[in-house]
Amino acid sequence: MDARAHDLDVDALRSLIQKIESHADPEIPGSEALAAFLLAPYVEMAEDLARSRRKAPAKKPEAAPAARPEAVPAPLVGVGGTP
Repeated sequence: MDARAHDLDVDALRSLIQKIESHADPEIPGSEALAAFLLAPYVEMAEDLARSRRKAPAKKPEAAPAARPEAVPAPLVGVGGTP
């Protein structure tokens, strides 16, 4: 997945969570409980991600690829040269 697609997915998820949260209204009985129920999987996912990041060992930076030597053209056989 490229970075642009990832950003779109994150934006869509953020938008969904904001819509669910916006429907929680203390004046409407049960709306806060419903919003909490609908948000529970996302809260659990965020906690799981945070927990796995804390447990993951620090990544070592990747070594730069070894520089390839310049190609040297092979001498042409049978074509003029020094006498």
